[in-house]
Amino acid sequence: WVMRIFFNLAAKGTTDPVATPHPILSDLRVRQAIRASIDVDTISKEFFLDYAKPAWTEFFRPPYTCNNIPRPKFDPDAAAKLLDEAGWKDTDGDRVRECHGCQTAEEGYKMEMEFITYAEYGEPLQLTQQFIAEQLGKLGIKLNLTVVEGSVLWGASADGGIEQNGNFDMDIWDDGYAGVDPTDYLWSYYSTEATVPDVGYNYGRWSNEQFDTLLSEVYTLDESVRKEKFCEMGKVLEADLPELLLFTATNGDAHSVRLQGVQSSTNDLVTWNSADWTLK
Repeated sequence: WVMRIFFNLAAKGTTDPVATPHPILSDLRVRQAIRASIDVDTISKEFFLDYAKPAWTEFFRPPYTCNNIPRPKFDPDAAAKLLDEAGWKDTDGDRVRECHGCQTAEEGYKMEMEFITYAEYGEPLQLTQQFIAEQLGKLGIKLNLTVVEGSVLWGASADGGIEQNGNFDMDIWDDGYAGVDPTDYLWSYYSTEATVPDVGYNYGRWSNEQFDTLLSEVYTLDESVRKEKFCEMGKVLEADLPELLLFTATNGDAHSVRLQGVQSSTNDLVTWNSADWTLK
């Protein structure tokens, strides 16, 4: 899996980034600044015992590896300059930036947001959440931390699901495609069709016509065409940054030696053939 930050491009509590853009995150420069201010290497070393490996594109493993997207730099100074250019500055000395000529917020609007993660992952992710909040705090972005159960975060809109209802600013959790083909995963998380609540998982409500066109063109058996189109899609995602990919998160399974018939698979959860398990 890949640990990632989901940006809500629509105002918190809404699902239309055109009619109600997010006052802070709708500006690409802000999203880029957030990425430049996060020290992924320290997170890996301190909280994941070096098992977390940097990942910044969906296309980082065979058969669709795209080497044309360089790793972003950890550069707090560059992040600060981006926020200054975007019209976010701390003029009252409280260490939280305010809007002064920014794109989609009222003059004086505070750069303060909620940052959510889910409880089930455990301590490494919560420490990561806290560390990112500290780093963004140094930049002048105040994050209020929330930890919820996964069922609340990912629930259907009718059940009060936070993300399906757009009731968030930024979330951090892990996901990715388990098999060898990313097509359905990319549709669910990035296509315009998947922006509709409960249809897909495009929680940020990002819509890009070029990406949708490229996605429609990978439904072919021509592998050379698929690889080319996937890497073009990677460039679009890099340019617009609808999600912030951080690092890989290892999925490990363990079982008693008495349990016979267990077969790990890259295409499914370890329980995929549990009907064939026996106890010795």
